[in-house]
Amino acid sequence: MTFYEAAVEVLRRSGRPLHFKKITEVAIRDELLSHIGKSPESTMETRLEQELKRENESWILRTRPGVFVLRDDVAERLNAEKAEEEDLSEASDAEEVEEPAEEVEEVEAQADENDSDEESGGRRRGRSRGRRGRGRGRGRGRKEDSEPEEKQEAKSEPEAEDEQPRRKRRRSRNNKNGEAAEAKSSNQKSEDSDNSDDGEKRGRGRGRGRGRGRGRGRNNDSNNDSSQERYDSVAAAAEAALRSSGNPMAAGRLADAVFDKKLVKFHTHQPATTVNTAIATAIQTEIKAGRRPTFSSYGAGVWGLVEWGLSAKASKAEATIRSSVSEMAKEAVSTLAEALQTAKPEAVEVLVVQLLEGQDYNNLKVAKRTAEGDVFFTADWRKGFSEARVCIQLVCDQDIEVSADDVSELRDVLEHYSAEEAVLFHLGDTGKDAIREARKNGEANVSIIDGERLAGLLVEAGIGTTTQTFTVPVVDKAFVDSIQA
Repeated sequence: MTFYEAAVEVLRRSGRPLHFKKITEVAIRDELLSHIGKSPESTMETRLEQELKRENESWILRTRPGVFVLRDDVAERLNAEKAEEEDLSEASDAEEVEEPAEEVEEVEAQADENDSDEESGGRRRGRSRGRRGRGRGRGRGRKEDSEPEEKQEAKSEPEAEDEQPRRKRRRSRNNKNGEAAEAKSSNQKSEDSDNSDDGEKRGRGRGRGRGRGRGRGRNNDSNNDSSQERYDSVAAAAEAALRSSGNPMAAGRLADAVFDKKLVKFHTHQPATTVNTAIATAIQTEIKAGRRPTFSSYGAGVWGLVEWGLSAKASKAEATIRSSVSEMAKEAVSTLAEALQTAKPEAVEVLVVQLLEGQDYNNLKVAKRTAEGDVFFTADWRKGFSEARVCIQLVCDQDIEVSADDVSELRDVLEHYSAEEAVLFHLGDTGKDAIREARKNGEANVSIIDGERLAGLLVEAGIGTTTQTFTVPVVDKAFVDSIQA
């Protein structure tokens, strides 16, 4: 996929706005990009900004600087197409294949029609009746159809009345066929016509039996395939294969486990190379994000899991650490958001300026101060290889709920400041009508950032917080195996 196609797929799966850096991370992790390059984040940002210039034709919107979302109508359409595609795939897997049965029917009918010999026709009808019984047995399970014809005719009348209507019709046809074989016809054309009719009936009977048998066999295969768990990325499938094996695996064997068992929904012409690349990319992404890598190298092209070096007690401790870090991050955002509610407007202004300067907003200047305490800024925001003029409004009054009118008024002053888009910071609540107005198609983009979101951005930028680094030693299982060999 191209960067834009990958971004659309990531946003469709997410269903919510994402920063272009997060979009890039997910696209690389799930191996959606056909080419990554040296600076994928910059490429992703540039491509999305170019797409925004299409205005009404663009599938994406920018909710705030660097954050993008799919248009609602586009997201609904893509999700509907994906659901329809999955439904068609399931229906095609469960469909019964009866084409071979139709071919058998045509060949059988043609053979009976062309052969006018009465005696050979009788023998052929006898063989067809036997095959018809076997065909129905394969289609529905073996029943009394395979019994000799004499035993069927010797059944008592009460038993015959209890038979299914289909069974009665077959007995009637068999009796007629037997009488036709024993009787000497004076009209050869009439005999040929009877033989042709009988051949067509026999072909249909045998075709139905074989067709149903094959159809059910394929359905079972389809059910077995659907029960096999599949993964969205090669790295995730390789992790599952290694965990199932419990031992290090060479890239070739690992590729066989991933692609031969169809753990992913696609194939490749270079499976071992694909696995090596996917694992190496996953390791690089996890290290960059500050996470412990999932995979460990046991030599050239041999992979295992880092978790194998952890005992049960160490794994439990690691999970506790991760949970604690997440809880502490949430608590930091909550505490900072409460502090912003009681902070002086001048202090909030300083924090916003510091945040903007760290987000590639250059030439930041105060353009206007209102009597209500609002502050308007102008800045040049670097977007990949280009820049855009932005107007920024800071509303410090936490008792004010931002409405659609506030968004429209900010959009109206963009021309006065020669700006292309706007950012609205405020510490109060945001009305739903304001969010809809900010996302309106065909209008200049307005990003709304409330107090909680502002606190989260400050924590991400390291403003108002300090970080602590803990060194956690993890045993290298490959090293242990090498010294024990």
